[in-house]
Amino acid sequence: MTYKTYFHPTLIALQQELQHHPALLKQLESQQDQDFEIRFGTIAAYCKVVMDDFYTAQDFIDIAGQLIRILQSKRVSVILPP
Repeated sequence: MTYKTYFHPTLIALQQELQHHPALLKQLESQQDQDFEIRFGTIAAYCKVVMDDFYTAQDFIDIAGQLIRILQSKRVSVILPP
């Protein structure tokens, strides 16, 4: 029997939130060939979150939830005149 592995919904939500942060996306574009941990660390650094430990998969998911909240608070709204 084969099992399909999917990304955790929190990691998908983090990817979706990144679309609202063009400066961060530009940094991540230059790291396309890097490992997940390096790219995750870049997102954390952008949010001013220090990561200096060994993390499990569940730790990454928990931290991703915190990063989503920080990124949402950093969103810039553009209001166009009518």
